Amino acid sequence: CALLALAACRKASGGSDSAASAVPPSQFGSAGCAGASQAFTPGQTPTEVVLATAMLGPNSQLCAARDGEVLYVTGAGGTVYALDFSGGGAPVETTLVQAGVVDALLALAGVATPAELSGIAVIDADTLYAIERTSHAILAIDRVLVDTVSLAYGLPSEVPGYADGPGALARFHFSQPSMLAATSDGRVFVADPGNHALRMLQDGFVATVAGSGAPFFADGSLQATFFDTPAGVCIDCSNHVLVTETGAAGVGGHRVRELTLGPLTFFGQIGSSKTILGFGTPASTEGVGVLAAVDAPVAPVVSETGELYWIDSGTGVLRERETGATCPLWIDCANAVLAPEFTPAATLSLALTEGGVLYALDAGAAKLLRITP
Repeated sequence: CALLALAACRKASGGSDSAASAVPPSQFGSAGCAGASQAFTPGQTPTEVVLATAMLGPNSQLCAARDGEVLYVTGAGGTVYALDFSGGGAPVETTLVQAGVVDALLALAGVATPAELSGIAVIDADTLYAIERTSHAILAIDRVLVDTVSLAYGLPSEVPGYADGPGALARFHFSQPSMLAATSDGRVFVADPGNHALRMLQDGFVATVAGSGAPFFADGSLQATFFDTPAGVCIDCSNHVLVTETGAAGVGGHRVRELTLGPLTFFGQIGSSKTILGFGTPASTEGVGVLAAVDAPVAPVVSETGELYWIDSGTGVLRERETGATCPLWIDCANAVLAPEFTPAATLSLALTEGGVLYALDAGAAKLLRITP
């Protein structure tokens, strides 16, 4: 991009290996492979969505449904909201979970610290999952019945842990806000940043897909794959799971990784990983593939035509990877969002609706923004 565009949006490109076992994106939630690609225009300013309710908190994140133009947002005090944009204009706001409901649930499990919900995902026609950081657990939330919340996965505890197995005994370490991504065949992938691992939920059990509990960097087989603080996860349109790493431990990260999954065996998940963007140095600079530096990338989403969007949380920059095209440093990217930047180091998330609208939530500025169109 031109120098003016470097302040807010930079593009990158890179290919991917389409030879993968089926990882079908959910028919109900858009944690990958949903909506149209975006056409950014120079000077374009995202529009703030005016919300009637002061709902946003420092850990707030959002997701989009595929069965309607609806966003789901985690809010302050363990709240959850639905924002229905199907009528056009301002959204119709519904409180799905009121303040205090999750606190009461956690108290029954012996957790006294106030709830902090972060990542959220649409699982099916009836259910949302949300990450609860205080108890290092995952909650199930009814999409229709107000204040209907239950523990889905993880043994609630204010002390983090790391354990696979039956869902009620599994342990997580949600050291920072992170994401979930569901498939249409019942799997849910979870970025577990404190354990430097990608986890999978299925049929009441938790398994580690890749990562070992310690921060490092390595590509290759999934058993030999290491992460540094993975916080973002989505599913692309070519049967891959994409993972973004913030690199908080300082021994890797600042990359976007692509996982190709094979069969799940007694010895673990068969498959491989490779880096598609970034090389471990934090910066928001253009380039092709691993030559495009990224800075603590979070919130990946993928369009139906394969464009990948994310935010470099270290710089607060919205970025895009195009398929089949390059955008080196010396070319002015015509499709650049020039302003505003997002709050660096804040909780940031993106959602692409089935209708092709890209939204961003900047929890640091307590704003929901409509990016395009």
